Amino acid sequence: MHDTPHQRPERLDAILADAAKAGFAMSCEDRTGSLLATLAASNPVARSWS
Repeated sequence: MHDTPHQRPERLDAILADAAKAGFAMSCEDRTGSLLATLAASNPVARSWS
């Protein structure tokens, strides 16, 4: 099964580098991040804030 997300936010690599530099080792996998982004975008209240 090929379920790797096709798109990654442009700033994601810089964010992950900053997290690693700060010693944070609990960043989620790309698939989990994609799911969380989809869930956040499907929330009508979250969409009304942008």
